[in-house]
This record gives sequence, C-alpha cells and structure tokens, in this order.
Amino acid sequence: MLDRLFGELVGEDKIRHRRPRMARVLKEAFVEARVFGFVEEKPEPFELPDLGISIKAPFGYQNGAYNLIDGMQFGPDPSEALEKAGKRALEGALLWKQSKIHGPQKRLVVVGDFSDKPESFYDAVGEQLEKNEVRLYRLDNIAPLVEDITQNASLHSN
Repeated sequence: MLDRLFGELVGEDKIRHRRPRMARVLKEAFVEARVFGFVEEKPEPFELPDLGISIKAPFGYQNGAYNLIDGMQFGPDPSEALEKAGKRALEGALLWKQSKIHGPQKRLVVVGDFSDKPESFYDAVGEQLEKNEVRLYRLDNIAPLVEDITQNASLHSN
C-alpha cells in the first residue's frame, strides 16, 4: 500500500502516447502505397455559403467526382465516435447535394482508424455514411482506396 501511494505521489509521470494526426498517417500510407503523387494535398475547401460552412480535407483525387479524403480516429468513447461519424455523414450529404446542383460533383471519402472498435461498429458507421454518399475505408485496409486512386490516375493522366 505504501509503495503504491509513493508511486502515485513521487513516481514518474505516466507517459502519454498521443496518436499521430490522421493527415500524417494518411500521407505516410499514400507514400508507402506509392500513390501520393496521384493525390492532391490540401485541396481547396468546398464552401456551402447558404449554410455558412466549408468542408475541407487534407487530400483529394479525381475519379469522375472529386473526392475529398479525410481521416478519422475513433477514440474509446462510443458516443463521441458516433458524433464524429454523424458530423461527417451530414457534411458528406451536403457536399454531394450542393455540388450536384452547382457542380462539379464532389464526394467525401473517410478513412477511419477502427483498431479499437468491433467489426459491427465499422459496419454500422459504414452503412450510415454510405446512405449519405460518403465512402468509408478502413485505415488497416486502404487497398481498395489505393486501387481506385491508381486506376483513376491512369485514366485522368491521358
């Protein structure tokens, strides 16, 4: 008991390990997958002046629609994670709808870190995002996104 108390009062501070920002994680993943040259870094935000908001993402690429790619880390709090996903679903729906009206077509793409979440959470979030025209990819399996970027880079470079 005294050892524990001593450790709490005098012992070394616990080192907090912060996760790196998702933009940096995504950039490293794109570099590793050899598609970084095919994505635009820091694309222009899409303004929704009627609503007074702008939607921005750290990366973008073209595949018929212009895709804004953003990353999301889902922490341990499920309600906070759902709040983040809900915000992105709403932004994605607004982006899709407004750009469809005013052109050119834009879509939100989310790469999520689901490492601390069950598969059922990923499925539920994915279902809601897809209903709102948002594409969802897992950080631990971005191969489908890399494939789409690669495939469309060759189509749009001709």
